[in-house]
Amino acid sequence: MKSAHAAFARCVEICDRAGLRRFAIQNGLMLAVIESYFGQVDTSLARIAHARDAARELQHRVAEAMADECAGWDIDRARTIR
Repeated sequence: MKSAHAAFARCVEICDRAGLRRFAIQNGLMLAVIESYFGQVDTSLARIAHARDAARELQHRVAEAMADECAGWDIDRARTIR
């Protein structure tokens, strides 16, 4: 999982440098999923909120739906853990 997190982080950096915000959003959401697996739910939810805002700004409905799914999964997982 650590190598997957590093790979997605690199993807986000590359997309950001190239101005490919639509791709950066979804890669960022994958970072959030991995952070949730690490037990970093607050960090994950903050990343999801940022991604959702960017998706709405770009009218990227697929990424917005993915953000909502990730948030729901995180909230459910947090209830199970606690």
